[in-house]
Amino acid sequence: MGAFSLLRSELQRLIGNKALLFTLIGVLLIPIVYVAVLLSAKWGPYDNMDNLPVAIVNSDKGAVSDGNPIHVGNDLVDTLKGSPTLGWHFVTKEEADAGLKKNNYYMVIEIPEDFSQKITTVLDAEPQIPEIRYIKNEGMNFMASQVTNSAVERIKEQLGDKITATFASTVFGKFPEIAEGFMAGADGSQQILDGTIALSEGTDQILTSLTEKAPDIERLATGAKQADTGAATLLHAVDGGTGDIKRLADGSGQLAKGAGQIGTGSSQLATGAKSLGAGANQVLTGLNDLKGGQNQVLGGLQQLQGGAPQVLQGIQSAQAGSEKLVTGLQTVQQGTSALDTNLNSIATQVSALNKSIPTLTGGIDGLGTAAGQLNQLAKAIAGANSQLAQTQEYQQLLKLAEGISSNLQGMKENVGALPKQVETLSGGLTQLAGVATQVNQGVGATVEGSQSLNQGLGQLVAGQTSVVGGIDQLVAGQQQAVAGVDKLVAGQQQVAGGANSLADGAAKLNAGASTFVSGANQVAAGNTKLMSSWTTLRNGIAELKAGTAQISNGNATVASGWNTLTDGVTQLNDGTIRLQDGSKELATALAGGAEEVSAVQVSESNIAMFASPVKLVGENVNPYTYYRDSTAPYILSLALFVSMLILSFFIDFKQPATSPSSAISWYISKWLKLALFAVLQALLVSLFVLTVLQLSVTNIPLFILFAIFVSLTFMTIIFFLVAVGNNIGRFIGLAFIVLQLSITGSNLPIPMLPENMQAISKFLPLTYSNAGFKAIISLGDTTLLSSNALVLLIFLVVSSILALVVFLISFKSFSSNINTPEAQI
Repeated sequence: MGAFSLLRSELQRLIGNKALLFTLIGVLLIPIVYVAVLLSAKWGPYDNMDNLPVAIVNSDKGAVSDGNPIHVGNDLVDTLKGSPTLGWHFVTKEEADAGLKKNNYYMVIEIPEDFSQKITTVLDAEPQIPEIRYIKNEGMNFMASQVTNSAVERIKEQLGDKITATFASTVFGKFPEIAEGFMAGADGSQQILDGTIALSEGTDQILTSLTEKAPDIERLATGAKQADTGAATLLHAVDGGTGDIKRLADGSGQLAKGAGQIGTGSSQLATGAKSLGAGANQVLTGLNDLKGGQNQVLGGLQQLQGGAPQVLQGIQSAQAGSEKLVTGLQTVQQGTSALDTNLNSIATQVSALNKSIPTLTGGIDGLGTAAGQLNQLAKAIAGANSQLAQTQEYQQLLKLAEGISSNLQGMKENVGALPKQVETLSGGLTQLAGVATQVNQGVGATVEGSQSLNQGLGQLVAGQTSVVGGIDQLVAGQQQAVAGVDKLVAGQQQVAGGANSLADGAAKLNAGASTFVSGANQVAAGNTKLMSSWTTLRNGIAELKAGTAQISNGNATVASGWNTLTDGVTQLNDGTIRLQDGSKELATALAGGAEEVSAVQVSESNIAMFASPVKLVGENVNPYTYYRDSTAPYILSLALFVSMLILSFFIDFKQPATSPSSAISWYISKWLKLALFAVLQALLVSLFVLTVLQLSVTNIPLFILFAIFVSLTFMTIIFFLVAVGNNIGRFIGLAFIVLQLSITGSNLPIPMLPENMQAISKFLPLTYSNAGFKAIISLGDTTLLSSNALVLLIFLVVSSILALVVFLISFKSFSSNINTPEAQI
């Protein structure tokens, strides 16, 4: 059987069953009852807020601000009494606590006792923020708690406006005093202006003086630096000459020491020469005596026989005297040898001294040059810095330089005389050396003669023992002895003459050496004094250098400080000019400010605007006529879905009335029958809300058509669920509608939902049915309607295809097992 034949059979069976027909009519009226109950009310949740009990506890004791009493708590109570936005109950704290425990109040608002007092601290360094305490009984009703939140915010705004008005009134009341302060400030600024003018004139004078004296300060610094450089040069020159002075002092000391040795040697030489002369005279006397004795011996030899014993005794005496003579001559010979050696040493030292005199003269000349430079430098310093020339240190330095020059000149004269004295001394030493050589040679000959005499006397002694047998030999020997004595006398005479000459030369040498020693000592003393003076000079120059360095540094610092001072005074002068201009502007501005503040006249309207400067001016776009209009999309969607779900309990969505010819005809007949009920219920609901409830919509035809389209979509979804699962499908449909109640924009806008809930809502049909009804009822947005209808069409097509698949699978089982028509309906 075809699809339409099956549909006709389905409808005939339905009409023939009166009980079922009345049941279906009752089911079709379910959405009408649903919308009638939920959409008939024209009042909103905010229409009866004055019945919501809220307790107000005013504990504020008031305060005084600038002599004016303020009672913000009382003012708030008066305001609330004149504006019954909520059901205000003005009670005590105890009554409020008791009522809150008994759930008599949805909220308790308390104004503390120090509320007004804290308001007066608004201008304090540490202002105290006043507090309003409130307690919400949120468990009684969440919506009521949200409403009371708005009330608290409104009270807070009112109190803020009141506080601001009080503050503004106080501030504006101070304007006359502020104007007087501005006038006083203007007078003070004028005085400051007068003072800055005088200050500017003074700084101009200071700056002019500083600028004029700057070149003098610069010259002073330059001169001090030149003086410091000259002192450094002088100190360097003196330090360079210190070595020469020290070497001169050391050389003069060595000269004095050598001169002392020369004096000592010459004194010893003179003493030795004198002793030599005395010894030579004694020897000569002895020789003369010997000669007389020999003559006597010779005479006595003639009487040898008679006086042989006497002769022997005389010979023995002569032999003893000869031995003494030999010993004395040997001593004289040693003295002359030592004298000769000393004279040679003295001559060497005198020669070395004569060679060091030019060096000494050169050192003295160098010192004289340095002293001259010192004197010139001192005069240069005096020329560069006349103030320095007047200092005591400079005068001492000048006197010291002049004394050094004078001492060096005298020293140079003494040293100049030294070569002549040394030459004279060297000549005397040469003569003494020659005489000493001759004396030494004569003493040598005398020693030889004395030795010969001693040998002869020995022979005489030896031969005297045989006098008797060799008288002739004795006479001959005696003659030889006489001849030897004559030689001795002659030699001794030469020795005596040489000794006398040596004594005279030694005396002269001693006198010259004394003079030389005295001169050398004077030179050494002068050099020692020179060294001490030079050291004093060097220390004085060092002190002078330190002083000039300090002067130079001080003058440099003065010059730098002078420039800094000049710059500072320049800046000060510029600052005084700016201060003068600023003072003038300040005086003008303060005077103008005083006039402007005095001109300010504040009224109550000004204070009111200051307290609440912004007025909200708004309008509603696409407004709802009644609160019910905002919930109509959700109620309509829910009614159409629930009605079709209930219908599935009374009409079999799957079993055919007769055996179908195909699965498609079976499917179409069932779908058309259910679509008939869906369209019928959509028409009934639409006409009821439009005519009876008088729901305002932007487009009535679109509203009816969209209601039919939504009903068909929901019918197809339920058709698939029941066809595939029967009662299980019905349960899934029930759960499906419950799931959509809170996340499809019914209670809260979808953007306010959690992100996971927003993601789920995109796949639920109620999301798009609600949005589509809203687009027709309040927004008048056909584009929004079309987009949501397109999504619902997808739900319809997908559900239809899935239901067809179920019928295709179930067709074979139904072809062999078809119940009676009564059982199928």
